[in-house]
Amino acid sequence: MLECPFVPGDGNGSEGFAGKTNSSNECISKVRKEHPEANGVTWGELSGSRAGECYYKVGATGSNNVE
Repeated sequence: MLECPFVPGDGNGSEGFAGKTNSSNECISKVRKEHPEANGVTWGELSGSRAGECYYKVGATGSNNVE
């Protein structure tokens, strides 16, 4: 399975809300288990306005690189 690092910004592709998680790794695990069609995730840092929000991405090819 291909592994990619988290980068700043929001990933492209279509998305869906996977729920709230306590870490980026928990988000990845949740998405892999519940949305096997996904090829990316977006996770809200715990200090931000979208704290802990986990989104799965389908058709992702990159990020908008906005912090």
